[in-house]
Amino acid sequence: MENTFVVARNSDSDSKLGYVIRFSVGDELICLKTSGEWPRVSRLYCHPVEEWSNDFEILSTCEIESAVKRGIAVDLILKRHRENRSQIIFTSLKGGRKAIFWQTARTAKTSKAGIRIPKKRSSKFDQLEIIVDTREQYAYKFNGKQVSLVKRALRVGDYAVEYNDRVIAVVERKSSENFLTSLISGDLTFAMAALSEVPNSAVAVEGKYSQLLKSRFAQPSFLIESVAALEVRYPNVRIIFLESRSISEEWTYRFLGSALRLEIGDEETSEYASS
Repeated sequence: MENTFVVARNSDSDSKLGYVIRFSVGDELICLKTSGEWPRVSRLYCHPVEEWSNDFEILSTCEIESAVKRGIAVDLILKRHRENRSQIIFTSLKGGRKAIFWQTARTAKTSKAGIRIPKKRSSKFDQLEIIVDTREQYAYKFNGKQVSLVKRALRVGDYAVEYNDRVIAVVERKSSENFLTSLISGDLTFAMAALSEVPNSAVAVEGKYSQLLKSRFAQPSFLIESVAALEVRYPNVRIIFLESRSISEEWTYRFLGSALRLEIGDEETSEYASS
């Protein structure tokens, strides 16, 4: 497959989508009609083109540095200095109608079309099943959330979600004090190593990062250096500071739900939710 991003003029003069873009993701060639050459001001609506036409007037081409599909989105990076990062979002509008949008980080902030921002519910799940480790004391209850809790011994972490009998996301909960203790003792290193074997994993700390600078048990420089070293050593394990237990509980719920949605894809989410 070609590794080029192509922008052309739509030869159909009656179409409101006056441009056509073409690029490849792996072995899949994607051709879309859209209303602009780049999403500069707002997110651009797109529509599939069944076949690329030689009648399309090519306006620009650029080599693709990276094109990766992650769930409902294709992250696209072009080999140029400006206007080089964007996303193609394959989503559903209210009523189930399929829609495609082309956006950048800037235009995503100013538009919500087609993207569902979760409030009480995590992503699209009517009932999110969260596994709680049997050794977890004072476990999150996720009150007010559409959650079913299953108590089970986890090999690693305190909270997890599964898909096809495989753990695909896990969160290790730490109080601020416990995080400092395990960081100083070295236990956190072993926990991070185990967490790194799960595709999506995180250490959720119920406290502020600034508390590392106020510790009486070790030099602040040692603590922040240790945290940085662990994040570099295990790049797929997030260490996130969440100020309080309630915020950590909320973040854990959103993280696990988002990871599961990404794993099963937008098409199958409703099927999972109703099963």
